[in-house]
Amino acid sequence: MVAVHGFDYVKENERSRTYIAVARKLKDVHFSMNNFYNEPSQIKLLEDLGTVIPPLALKDCITAILFIKLGNQYGTSWSAEDIADRLLARLTETEWRTYLEQYFKEEEDMNARKLTVRERYLSLLAEIPDILYRVPLKHINHYLGADVTSLGYLAGSSK
Repeated sequence: MVAVHGFDYVKENERSRTYIAVARKLKDVHFSMNNFYNEPSQIKLLEDLGTVIPPLALKDCITAILFIKLGNQYGTSWSAEDIADRLLARLTETEWRTYLEQYFKEEEDMNARKLTVRERYLSLLAEIPDILYRVPLKHINHYLGADVTSLGYLAGSSK
């Protein structure tokens, strides 16, 4: 089925569940030990699923692919990064627009709920556990709408 992209013709809900499961496993592998060794086979599995990511799975898949592309505090898995580049190149403008609009919609929803700085910070850490190693505090500060001293305190207390 992989050789002829037969999975593209499976029912949408089954395809979506499968893509989401593989993308979530890819994120787990990314944040686990031996990620450089394990990422290439897992992202290759995502690539081999088919030619079009189902709309319901876009967020999970693109987020996982971007994690691989961006790497972590130790760098990137070059073998996995090549596959990530191919997957990102396959995305259409509409898929990118959908992903970005969904991402920003969630950000607006988070602000609309009036979460405290601490709640937004903990939510961000839950979503991207190694962000403190990859992004300067001043940028996280701007994203969260926090002052530098409170964010520094939160960052110090979360480690």
